[in-house]
Amino acid sequence: STRVGLGMTTRGEFSLIIATVAVTGANAGTFDPALAGTINAFAVGYVLVIAVLGTTLMSYSAPFESIATAWLDRDGADGSGASG
Repeated sequence: STRVGLGMTTRGEFSLIIATVAVTGANAGTFDPALAGTINAFAVGYVLVIAVLGTTLMSYSAPFESIATAWLDRDGADGSGASG
C-alpha cells in the first residue's frame, strides 16, 4: 500500500494575518473598531481550536488512514483512479 505523509499542517495562521489587517484598519480609522475586535477575537479562537483539534485528530488518524489507503488502492486496481 502507498502511504502519504504530510510534513506540515495548517493551523489558521492566515486568519491571524486577516485579523491584524482588520485591527490596523480600525486603528487608522478606515474600519469599524467594533467589527475589527470581533474579527480579531474570532481569529484567535479559530486558531486555538484548530491547533488543539488538529493535533488531537492527528493522534487518532490511523483508522482514517487505513480507510483512505484502502479506497485509493481499490480505485487504482480497477483503473478508474481519482484522476481518471
